[in-house]
Amino acid sequence: MHIYGRLFMLRKINSILTIPIYILFAAHLILMSGLLTGFVGFNPDFKIISFTLAALVLVHALFGIYFAFERIFLKKRGQKAYPKENKIFRVQMISGIAMLILVLLHTTAYGYTNAEGIFVLRDPSVFYYITECLLALSVCAHSAVSVPRMAITFGLIKEGKGLLKIVKVSTAVFTLVFIFAVIVFSSYYLPSILGGIL
Repeated sequence: MHIYGRLFMLRKINSILTIPIYILFAAHLILMSGLLTGFVGFNPDFKIISFTLAALVLVHALFGIYFAFERIFLKKRGQKAYPKENKIFRVQMISGIAMLILVLLHTTAYGYTNAEGIFVLRDPSVFYYITECLLALSVCAHSAVSVPRMAITFGLIKEGKGLLKIVKVSTAVFTLVFIFAVIVFSSYYLPSILGGIL
C-alpha cells in the first residue's frame, strides 16, 4: 500500500478511536464535576470510565506520535508543505504533548491510595488548581483543531470555506467546555486555597 493510503487508513482508525474518547471524556467530566461539587457521591465504577479513557487516550497519543514522525519523514523527502495545515498540526502536537504531561499530574491531583488500599483525598492546592486549568485548556485547544480535521477524514466536509466554519464552531464549543471546567475546578479548589490564605 502506498504511504498516503496507509496514512489515510491510520488517520481514519484514529478518528474512529476519538469517538469513544469524546463519549468517555464527557462522562468523566460530568461525573467528576458532580463529585467535586458534591452533587454525586463517589462510586468505584467511576474508575472503569477513567481507566478506559486513559487507555484510549494512550493509544490515540501513540497514533499521534507515529503521525508526527511520518510527517517529519515526508518533509525530509521533499513533500509539499502547507503553512495553514502546519499551524494546525503544531497546535495539535503541542497541545497533545501538554495533555500527556498534565494527565499524569491529573491522576494524582485529587488523591492517592494508601498502604491499606484506602483512597485518601488530597487537600486542594494552587499547583493542582493551575494544573487542572491548564489540562482543560490543552484538551480544548487540541479538540478545537482536531474536530474539523476529523470531519474531513470522515468526509463530512471538504477543505475550504466549510472548514473555516467548523473551526469557528468547534472553537466556540470547546471554549464553553473550558469555561465550565474552570468554574468547576474553581468551586473545588478556591474555597480551600483562599481559606488557607485568609
